[in-house]
Amino acid sequence: MISIIIPAYNEAGRIGAQLDALAGQTAGGDCEVIVADNGSTDATTDVVTAFLDRMPLRLLDASAHRGQAAALNMAVADAQGDLFVFLDADDVVMPGFVDAWRALAPGVAFASGPVIFFAHDAPPPRDADRAPRRLPVHMGFLPYALGANFAVRRAWFERAGGFDVTYPPAQDVEMSWRLQLMGAELVFVPEAVLAKREAPSFRTTARQYFRYGERDPFLYRDFRGQGVPTPAAGPTLKSYLGLVLRIPLLWQAEARRRWVHQAARRAGRLVGSVRAGVFYP
Repeated sequence: MISIIIPAYNEAGRIGAQLDALAGQTAGGDCEVIVADNGSTDATTDVVTAFLDRMPLRLLDASAHRGQAAALNMAVADAQGDLFVFLDADDVVMPGFVDAWRALAPGVAFASGPVIFFAHDAPPPRDADRAPRRLPVHMGFLPYALGANFAVRRAWFERAGGFDVTYPPAQDVEMSWRLQLMGAELVFVPEAVLAKREAPSFRTTARQYFRYGERDPFLYRDFRGQGVPTPAAGPTLKSYLGLVLRIPLLWQAEARRRWVHQAARRAGRLVGSVRAGVFYP
């Protein structure tokens, strides 16, 4: 049994596309889809309910504890599968996604597939030609499985103690590193392609990358003893200086997008450094 787990909070306008993509791939009795609603105040539960007769789907009230990590852990406690596949509500699985997990070798404990991005107001891509050929590596340490395309066997998830609910948002890197340091090899499954929706505005993008940056000092604090390198002063200073020097180019859309990503992440790292009690700029 494969348990596909989707946390959701106020995703009424987007979760339907994800469920529609899954509906045609989950027949056969070997899959279940669990939507863990984390206390939505919009019509998310109504949208999910409309799919109950189209696929093996359950809607779980995961509002007792707020936060994505808590919702995921609650869904796992309710799941029946041996393999957990974690997705995001605002993304869309590509054709063949579920079959790729059906074909996963029994000995694979932890895996992820490629992620391709598409604009928030555009339809999902028709093919996976742009899919990356390897998993990303973060902070010069280990690869990680993006939380939107994250698969792990039940035994390893339970051994790891689940997602850390005390960690800053975007806890997928922490869980990925923890599993690998416990001995679970992270395997790349190129056929399990996911289309990830980009943030709808610069404000949302900035907030997202700020959270990513805020998490990094915690990762440095907790994993530097296992090999996370200290950032070199020269490249770090050059990065901050580059933000200032590129301000005159912000009239260009692509330059502005990249600047927002980097500036928000750096700002998040400064705030996260204070919270974590280490300096990781």
